[in-house]
Amino acid sequence: MQESPNAKVISSYASFVQGQYYSVAARALFLWDYFVTFDREVEYVWGQKLSAASLLFILNRYVNLLITILELIEQAPFQTPAIRLSSCPPVVRVLQSLLIFATFIVAVFVTLRVYATWSRDWRPALPILALALLTPAANMYIDIIGTPIPAPRPSVGCAIRTNIDPGRATTTAYDFLILLFTLMKTAKVRKAALSLDVHPSLMVLLLRDGALLLVMNLAQIVVAAEVLGNNFIAFFISP
Repeated sequence: MQESPNAKVISSYASFVQGQYYSVAARALFLWDYFVTFDREVEYVWGQKLSAASLLFILNRYVNLLITILELIEQAPFQTPAIRLSSCPPVVRVLQSLLIFATFIVAVFVTLRVYATWSRDWRPALPILALALLTPAANMYIDIIGTPIPAPRPSVGCAIRTNIDPGRATTTAYDFLILLFTLMKTAKVRKAALSLDVHPSLMVLLLRDGALLLVMNLAQIVVAAEVLGNNFIAFFISP
């Protein structure tokens, strides 16, 4: 039996509302985390001498804070169509620029992470950097050719129109490589510890090296790619 046009509209709107709930909840969680950790940021970052690591932390923290605020503005339902038509392009362009910069920060961070994990060895870090830089490059191209528009009904807020799907191939590839390199290093450290008659918990080593977080990230990518429609995992552990 063919679905009626009204049923399609209702289903589309229900999916949109569900997505909005997930999105706003995830952003509220991010803002809550920012406020409850601000005192520690002041103590451990602002109270210390500025270093490359603290600069990277500050850039990542505040670029993502701006992204969160702009995304809430972008999703705001209170604009009239005329206001959305004039305000969407600048909001979307600024937001997309920040998102590109955020992915560049991620590329630098994951590269330095592998570099540090492998005792300042650039050999495993360079392929990670090459793959990670493809994401901001691809997003930059998509944003250049895309057109900021008011989100089509039943959505509200702003959107960007493009015929290109950015995909997640490069993100998946470098996440797998990071996980592989991390597990290799973890196994090497565990072997060295056992040779000294030290018996570390494998779980402790995995948590220390962040491998479990990488597994969560990969799980999010798989779920977002394979499960159609909204899913809460994609909103709450998005990379």
